[in-house]
Amino acid sequence: MDPLTIGRKVARLRKEQGLTTTQLARQVGLSQPQISRLENGHQGFRSATLQRIADALGVPSAYFFEEDAALVEAAQKRRRARRRELGRDLARDIELQYGTVAVTPGYQAMLRRLTAALAKPQTDPRTLRRLVDRILSLSNEERTELLKRLSRK
Repeated sequence: MDPLTIGRKVARLRKEQGLTTTQLARQVGLSQPQISRLENGHQGFRSATLQRIADALGVPSAYFFEEDAALVEAAQKRRRARRRELGRDLARDIELQYGTVAVTPGYQAMLRRLTAALAKPQTDPRTLRRLVDRILSLSNEERTELLKRLSRK
């Protein structure tokens, strides 16, 4: 978390409550220059210090992270949507490139699994693409054996 963002929230809340930096400093056991450095992002927050400031201002310490949590969640949603889109594109490319091989029920099930894997944040799309290319380069017998093994899982 960016110290400046937290500091600005502290300053805004302090001003809304009509407190000076000196008054807040006394309540939390810090000096006025320390409060000023914290509010201006020139000094990072220790968790204990942030908790004392939150208590003095009458808010939960999570208050200082809420807005950023919403931004993070929105970014994660966009990344998941993009990964799902990549998965659909990958499945379509495979069907176009490999024709009937990719449209059999077994391969469609495998494509659904690969698309689901691609939607996970920890999956690297390039690695997945190489894996798909490798699978599709196998002989029919090897692919059939692979499908059998995958269907057992």
